Amino acid sequence: MKHIFPKLSAVALLAAASFAQAATLINTPGFTISYADGTKPAQWNIGLQQSTPGSATFDLATMNRQLSSLYVGPNGRQTEAEANAFHYSVLHVDVHDGYKIANLMFSATADGYHRSYWQPGEQPGYADNTLDLRWGVNNATGSASQSLLSERSLDGTERVSRDFGAFNYGNSFDVVFNGWTWVYVFQSPDAQWGPTSTAMANIRNASLRIDYAEIQSPVPEPATGVMLLAGLALVAGVARRRT
Repeated sequence: MKHIFPKLSAVALLAAASFAQAATLINTPGFTISYADGTKPAQWNIGLQQSTPGSATFDLATMNRQLSSLYVGPNGRQTEAEANAFHYSVLHVDVHDGYKIANLMFSATADGYHRSYWQPGEQPGYADNTLDLRWGVNNATGSASQSLLSERSLDGTERVSRDFGAFNYGNSFDVVFNGWTWVYVFQSPDAQWGPTSTAMANIRNASLRIDYAEIQSPVPEPATGVMLLAGLALVAGVARRRT
């Protein structure tokens, strides 16, 4: 096969590799997070929104892109319209030595509306939407999942915020997201004023916050220290007698 693009210099290749890695892998003091799986790999993207001691928040850019601005509305004399969107992604977390994960927190904004109008004597129109979003954590010792939006039909804006809570995250684990949005409209076929049914659904501003902490070395109890000193004194006494 002939090359249709000019050869890239080593510097250009390194810059391209760094850019691709920066969009799918981010390192923090406590852990490394990377894109591991999902649909449409060309769209995989995460970004670091905020980092403070013990916490890091990431923009779930791929989810925001794939589940946003799903809309159906007036289209000539068409009487029925439907659309849907899906999202699946797996983020892998490797915890650095000396640290542990304390909590995961997901937040996003869900929007939706459905409107349908008709005149007296016309066949009624119809419009609806559905949003569904779930997440889970998998590691070598077990898994757990939660619903973030459970097949909700929205007519307005809703803020979604959820802590994953107590879980043995371990030294390495995956965070899995599954979501879909659906919109549908039916326009009265004999409407005098043209198509009027509309519906919209989207999930935006999705982010993941990961809280972490250093593993503290255990401090010996006072009684343990006394026993240790007594033992050292006994050993020293025995050594003096032998000499």
